[in-house]
Amino acid sequence: MAILRRALWLLSILGAIAAIYVMIQALRKAPTEQDLANCAMMAIACALIPYCLARAVAEISKSHD
Repeated sequence: MAILRRALWLLSILGAIAAIYVMIQALRKAPTEQDLANCAMMAIACALIPYCLARAVAEISKSHD
């Protein structure tokens, strides 16, 4: 279970890096505010979904220890 937790936290870090990249690209190239908002939502999803998954697995495995 420890390997799974580490892998999911690594995925969470990679998601955060992807979110930063998406936002930088959006700030540079988004032609309208609506496009910028859509890119911001995608960036949040890139960071938030892996983080929530990692937290859930960490809490589940903590209760089993």
